[in-house]
Amino acid sequence: MIVSEIDMSNSQAFNFLTSGWGSKESNYRWVQQKEAGFVFKIRRQTDYSKLLLSCYSYHKPQICTVFVNGKQITKLKISTKLKDYRIKIDYLNNGINSFSLRFSKSYTPYLIDQNLKDTRKLYCCFTLLKLIWIIRYEKKITENKIWWHNS
Repeated sequence: MIVSEIDMSNSQAFNFLTSGWGSKESNYRWVQQKEAGFVFKIRRQTDYSKLLLSCYSYHKPQICTVFVNGKQITKLKISTKLKDYRIKIDYLNNGINSFSLRFSKSYTPYLIDQNLKDTRKLYCCFTLLKLIWIIRYEKKITENKIWWHNS
């Protein structure tokens, strides 16, 4: 089975999340540990060029360090507003690929506002993790017309 997208609203998402994730809540999941992991299984590494993270940080912006198969690829500043982050990725393998997200700071809702009873440590909230396809076009010239086809 090829897996290149983890939609947190899907009850099967937990099958591809490794560590650091909280329970499914509506259409999202909170990261509740300093580091969270997930895996994608792909046929060909050359089919993908970017990783999409749809997320936001709790309370204040923070830094998220992204790793692919053990190699650091970038650091992102995650906003407190839901946003899509597109990251150029290298180091993919054919087959299973392991991703890690390491966060700089957690916040406990109860310590920020005592009216909130939530005592969890929250880092970032995610709705979607996805590999983005590389679109390739093949140019064919026939009778002075140019045709573009997806390959």
